[in-house]
Amino acid sequence: MTASDRRIDNLFGGLTARERAVVAIKAWKEDRHEPLALRRSVPPEQEVEFYDLLSYFRALGIMVASLAAIWGTALDKHTARHAWLQTLELTEIYMSSLASYIAFHTREMITESDHARRIEEQRSQMLPLADLAEWLAEENQEWGEADREDGYVSDRAIARVTKEKKPVLQKLFEDGTISGRRKGRGVELNLGSFYDWWGQPIPLCPEWGLNYEIVADDREEEVRRENAERDHARSIVRHAFSTRAGREEVQEPLGGALHAAVEKQLIAGVVADSRYIYAADQLVGDFQRRLGGEDPLDAEVREILDHCRTELATLREQLGVEADEAIEDCAEVIKSMREFIENAR
Repeated sequence: MTASDRRIDNLFGGLTARERAVVAIKAWKEDRHEPLALRRSVPPEQEVEFYDLLSYFRALGIMVASLAAIWGTALDKHTARHAWLQTLELTEIYMSSLASYIAFHTREMITESDHARRIEEQRSQMLPLADLAEWLAEENQEWGEADREDGYVSDRAIARVTKEKKPVLQKLFEDGTISGRRKGRGVELNLGSFYDWWGQPIPLCPEWGLNYEIVADDREEEVRRENAERDHARSIVRHAFSTRAGREEVQEPLGGALHAAVEKQLIAGVVADSRYIYAADQLVGDFQRRLGGEDPLDAEVREILDHCRTELATLREQLGVEADEAIEDCAEVIKSMREFIENAR
């Protein structure tokens, strides 16, 4: 050994095993050779700890680098699936607007005779007195400020007026003003008779819309054709995509199931990958503390890991997912990662 070699050995002689490991790790991360004297000058009592740190570093690096490549690909898929979900939701908004326009701004055609028949069917219905008392309460136009909460009539006020209307309707039934019948311990009132007393036309609305367009009976074929086209438009909405808001009109459409399936799959994937990244962060953080603060990850791997973590957090926020508990429940994931590291050392 030359005098120069001895001086270099003396320079590294005062380092701890951890400090030696950090020098070697920095050299690897910077893609340069570690000092030749670094390992040559390791005291026997430091060998176990020094080589243990380096073997753990290599195994941890292999694992995280492999997973980082997988996470990067998975993130691309999550991002694409989220874009698909947003496209579905945008389409759903259009479909919901179309459904609303058809329902509120177009009228279903009906012939005079068919309309008269449906009116008679409606008039013949019998409804519980209590239901009609509540209907009168809801139609009351004389609410005071004390009856309102946040600008709307309170349930308490509705219940009070309903209670007041019941004996009124009971008396009208008993004196024959409104026809009806006793059923068990209650009373049912005839809907036509009730509306005659109330002085209002009996309401008759199409299944999908606010009003009918009543036409002469000799236009029956035109009515059939126009309503077939209207029903076709409705079927498009029913089988298209439906937002959470639009599902009120479209009863469980096929598109709603697709939207729910894509959303469920996306959320499950985002949460699962977030859990794995959280587990990797725990292991990397533990080893970083063992190294006295030196980041054990290669700069490129660190960039991918940080990017994936940030993007997944953004996706969870956009999806409205509160999954901190599920993500942090990663004991099994950490266990499997540690087993991989031990097997790779």
